[in-house]
Amino acid sequence: MNVYETIITRSSNPKLSHPAPQGAKLDQILKAGLSAPDHGKIRPWRFLIVEGAGLESLGEAFARSAKEVDPDLDEDRLNRFRNLPQRAPMVIVVIAETIENHKIPVQEQVLATGAAVQNMLLVSHALEFGAIWRTGALAYNPYLKKHLGYQEKDEIVAFLYLGTRDSDKQKNKEPLIVEKFVSHWS
Repeated sequence: MNVYETIITRSSNPKLSHPAPQGAKLDQILKAGLSAPDHGKIRPWRFLIVEGAGLESLGEAFARSAKEVDPDLDEDRLNRFRNLPQRAPMVIVVIAETIENHKIPVQEQVLATGAAVQNMLLVSHALEFGAIWRTGALAYNPYLKKHLGYQEKDEIVAFLYLGTRDSDKQKNKEPLIVEKFVSHWS
């Protein structure tokens, strides 16, 4: 699959099963992330790989963090948070470990980390793994950052769920119509 085909055929895969990428294939995905454009060579991205029993621990961190934001959460909602990481055999939490008051603005550091996630999605697809980039309220939860060992200034950019696609169907892949999104200015 060439680069163009990889880009235009990639789609998010919400249903993922075992196996997740391992060994050399996982290294390829991680190296793709490390190859993202990075103005200032700051390399703000950090990848926290969670699998196996770690998924249960991550679910507990999700529930604890949600409870700290909303102490009135009932047990059903807390269980929903606990089960979120179980949607795939691997979750890579992608964090922008930002440097404040640097010549490279924090926003550009976060964007570089987003580019790392995109590279990882593309290489996952090229290696025939399924992936989905998720965020949601937990990505902005200051307690979760603390539970994961990061500072409040750092940004959770993605929960990158990885595994094997349950089907080859591309879910609701819309046709790519350039004219809908492009205009010319002179």
